[in-house]
Amino acid sequence: MVDRKSLYGGKIQEFIGCAVEERNVVIKRAVFLDRDGVLSVEGGDYVTRPELLRVLPRVGEAIGRLNRADFRVIIVTNQSAVGRGLMTVGDLEEVHARLRAEIASEGGRIDAVYFCPHRPEEGCSCRKPAPGMLLRAAEEYDIELPRSYMVGDSPKDIAAGAAVGSRTVLVLSGHTRAYEPSRFAAPQPECVCADLWNAVEWILSVEAADSGS
Repeated sequence: MVDRKSLYGGKIQEFIGCAVEERNVVIKRAVFLDRDGVLSVEGGDYVTRPELLRVLPRVGEAIGRLNRADFRVIIVTNQSAVGRGLMTVGDLEEVHARLRAEIASEGGRIDAVYFCPHRPEEGCSCRKPAPGMLLRAAEEYDIELPRSYMVGDSPKDIAAGAAVGSRTVLVLSGHTRAYEPSRFAAPQPECVCADLWNAVEWILSVEAADSGS
């Protein structure tokens, strides 16, 4: 596994961790996943060390189902703790290594991790609700965004997915515990689910209906 880093003007702009392909399959669609509140517990504090990460139930199993359905599974996460100086890039890589390992232990595979290290006031193009991370992933992996999905736990996630034309799913396992339409700018999330497992159930049912199977 190799991490590639892009530097602009001496500042760290974006990062991606890439997994090795296991099958010779051309995959054009993706499920983009927020991290905290979707894959791991959203506790309100920054996860600055691997031991602070708590993966939610059945996450690895759910991701395994997406892998087998020939979706790329890509994490897109705001991580301003890096820009705030609360953790280093190396610290974040260790957190994500643990996340990958726990997901793998349940049969799932993360294809890539994109994160934005900037503070909100920096006005970057990669921090959600801006769609920069999704656009970068689409370019590097030749992803067809209208065939893809964004799963998140906040209005920022839904806005980022809608901005690139992907279908959007809100889960109530993190930042948002009850769906209030007034908190979401148009368009609203296309589906609201209890957690990632149920979100995957909906995604696969949509795909089955679209394919006529």
